[in-house]
Amino acid sequence: MNGNLDKLSKEVLEEYRKKIDEIDDQLLSLLESRMELVQEVAKLKKSSHLPVIDFKRERSILDRLSQKGKGILPLVTLQNIYREILGASRSYQTASMLPDDLETSVGFNPMLCLSIMERENKDVVDLLNFPGADIIEWRIDATSSPEIEQVLTRKKTPIICTNRGKEFGGFFEGSEEERINLLFEAAEKGADFIDVEFMEKTGEILPNFPEGQKIILSYHDFDETPSLEELISIAESMMTYNVFLVKIVTMARVPEDCLNILSLILRLRKEDQEVVAFCMGPLGKWTRIASLFLGAYLTYGAKSPDKLAAPGQLTIPQIRHLLSMLC
Repeated sequence: MNGNLDKLSKEVLEEYRKKIDEIDDQLLSLLESRMELVQEVAKLKKSSHLPVIDFKRERSILDRLSQKGKGILPLVTLQNIYREILGASRSYQTASMLPDDLETSVGFNPMLCLSIMERENKDVVDLLNFPGADIIEWRIDATSSPEIEQVLTRKKTPIICTNRGKEFGGFFEGSEEERINLLFEAAEKGADFIDVEFMEKTGEILPNFPEGQKIILSYHDFDETPSLEELISIAESMMTYNVFLVKIVTMARVPEDCLNILSLILRLRKEDQEVVAFCMGPLGKWTRIASLFLGAYLTYGAKSPDKLAAPGQLTIPQIRHLLSMLC
C-alpha cells in the first residue's frame, strides 16, 4: 500500500481536517454553554438544599440521546461520551455545593489533594487543574517515563511530588538512588512539596534538598495500626527532622485503630506540627474525612474509583459531596 498522497488527496484531507477543527470549536463552545447552565443548576440546588447526584435524571438523558442517536456514531460510544460529560457536570456541581463561608462556619478550610496515578505524562498534565482539588499529588512512580520539568512547568495549583518504591507500596522499579534523584530533580524544578519516606536513611537524604523546600515526611503501615503510644513515638521521631508536615497512614483492622490515628492528630496539633493522619482500608474510610475536622492539613482523593492510590481512598467528588452535607 502506497503511503504517499497525491496533491489533490492532500488538499481534500486538509479540507476535511479543517471542517473537523471547526466542528471541534463548536463543540467546545457548546460544552462551555452547557457548563454555564450547570453552574446555574448548582446554585439552585444549593439554595434549595437539593442533592447533587440525580441518577434518574442522568439515566433519562442517556435514554433520550440513545433514542436520537441513529447515525454512524455507535451507541456505546455516544453513551460513553455523555457519561464523561455528566461526570464532569456532577464534579463541578459537587465542588460548588460547599458553603461560601465554609472556613468561618466550621473553623477551618479543608484542603483536598488529588492523587494522580497516570502512566503517561500528558495524562498527568491534563489533571493538573482537576475540579474540586486544592492541591495535587503526582505519584511519579506511576508514570512510565516521568518528564519532571514538562509536568511542573504546567502546574496551576500547588503540587506534591511523591516517588514510592515497591517496599513502600509504590511502583518505582529503578534503583534507590534513581528514585531519590527524581525527587531532587522535582525539588529543583519547582515542586511545592516533596514527599519522603521515613526510613533509616532519612537523615542522609533531607539535607540534600534545596533550602526552604517543604518536606512531607511519610510513614505507612499497610498491615496494621500501632498503639497510640507507638504512634506518638513514631511521630516524635519524625518531628526531630523539623519537616513541614508529618504524614502517618496505617491500616485499620478494628474500630479502635481509627480512634488512635485521629487522637494522634490532636496530639500533634497541640505542638503546632502540621500533620496528615488517617487509616486505610474499608474500616478507615471515614477517618479521611474526620481527620480534616481535627486539624489535618489535607486529605487525599482520587479522580475516579478506578484510580485509587490506596485502599479505602475516596474520590474528590465524593469527598466534596460529604463535606457539603457535614458543613
